[in-house]
Amino acid sequence: MRISRSQLVFFSGLLLLKVVVTYVYVETIVTSYGYYGFISVPVDAVVTLTNWIFYFFCSAVMTTLAEKNRVSSWIIALLFCLSYIPCLVYFEESGAPFTYFLQLHIYWLLLTILVARLPPISLSLSSSNVTQELLGRRAFFGEIVVVALALYVCMIKYQYNGFYIHFDIIEVYALRLEAADKNLGFGANYFISWACLVFTIRGVLAFSNRQFFILALMLFLQVVIFTIAAHKFYLFALPVALMASAFYREGMLNWLPFLMTAFLLVAEFLNSVFGAFYLIFMLPFRNMFLPALITGNFYDFFESHNPDFLTQSVLGRLGFVSDYTLPIPYLIDAVYSDGLASANTGLSADAISNFGFLGVLIYPILFAISLKLLDSASKQIDIKNNLGIVIFFTIGFLNTAFFTALLTGGVLFCLFFLSTQSSKVK
Repeated sequence: MRISRSQLVFFSGLLLLKVVVTYVYVETIVTSYGYYGFISVPVDAVVTLTNWIFYFFCSAVMTTLAEKNRVSSWIIALLFCLSYIPCLVYFEESGAPFTYFLQLHIYWLLLTILVARLPPISLSLSSSNVTQELLGRRAFFGEIVVVALALYVCMIKYQYNGFYIHFDIIEVYALRLEAADKNLGFGANYFISWACLVFTIRGVLAFSNRQFFILALMLFLQVVIFTIAAHKFYLFALPVALMASAFYREGMLNWLPFLMTAFLLVAEFLNSVFGAFYLIFMLPFRNMFLPALITGNFYDFFESHNPDFLTQSVLGRLGFVSDYTLPIPYLIDAVYSDGLASANTGLSADAISNFGFLGVLIYPILFAISLKLLDSASKQIDIKNNLGIVIFFTIGFLNTAFFTALLTGGVLFCLFFLSTQSSKVK
C-alpha cells in the first residue's frame, strides 16, 4: 500500500505520543499523584515488545481511519489518544497482569478494524433523496424540538431554585449534591442531557449561519442548565464546540496526535518550571490516567467476580436482578477508594463489567455500529459543525457505560435530531 504524507504524519504522531505519554506518567503523574495508586515498576522487555507490536497494528488501522474525515474517525481518534494509550502506559508501568493487556489490545484492535471496514449504514431520516419541502418540514420540526426543550429547561430551573443563576465554576459540589438529593421530575436526567446536546448542535449551526441572536440564546440556555446541577461540561460544551468549529482546518485530524503531544509537553514544561499544574491536572491526570487507573480497577475486580450481564442497565428494566446491591460505579469506588464517587465506566471497563472477557468481543461491534449510524445521521452537515457532537460523545463514551451513553447521553436522540438540522448547512 502507498502511504500518503498525511497518513505518515498521523502514524508518526501516534508513535511519538505514546513516548511522551509514558514520560509524563513516570515524571509527573507518579510523583505528583502517586497517592491515588499510580506506581512505576521495572518493565519486562518481552511485555514492552508485545505491546509495541499490538500498538503498531492498532495505529496502522487508525491511520486508515484518519483519512476518512467523519464523525466516527474523530471520535475514535480522540478516544484512542485519551483512553487506549494511557491505559496501555499505565498497565505497563504498574506491572499489570498479561490478561489486562490482552483484553485491552483485543478491544481496540477489533474496534478500529470494525469502524474502518464496516460499510456505511443508511438511515432513511438522513437520506439525500428528499425534496426541499420535506427538508423544510424537518427544519421546522427541529426548531419545535429546540423550543420545547428550552421551555422544559427553564421550567425545571424555576421549580428547582427560581431565577437564581450560578456563575461560580469552582464551588460546584454543594450544588451538585443538592440537585442529586432532589427529585427533578420524570426523565429529568435524560431531557437535561438531550437539551444540552441540542443547544450545542443548534448553537454551532447558528454561528455558522450568522444567526447571532439564536447563538446568544443557546449560550444562555447552557448557563441555565449549568445552574441546575453545576455540571461544568454543560457550561463548556457549546463554547468548546464553537472554538473547535472556528479553528478547524482541512486535514486537522491528521495532526491530532502531534497537537496532543504538544499540549502535553507544554503542560509538563509549565508544571516543572513554573509550578503551574492546571494543564497537567486537566488533561493527563483527569482525562487520561485517572480513567486508566479506574479501568485497571474494573479489570482487577471482575477477574475474580461474576460479570453483571447488563442487569443493572438494560435487563434490569425487564425485571432481572443484579448480584450487586450497589451500582457498579459506586461499588468499584467503594472497593478501591472511599465509595463516595462514581467511577468512570466507559469503553473496555464497561465491556468487562458486563460480560467479562466476552465483552471485549461484543462491545466493539455495538460501538462500531453506533458510530456508523452517527456518520449517516451527520453526513449532510459539514464536519467542522459536527465537532460539537464529536466532543460531546467522546467525553460521554470515555466516562459512562455504553448503553447509558446511547440513551441518557443522547446518541440515539442525536440520530433523530441531526436529520432536522441538515437543511441549515450552507
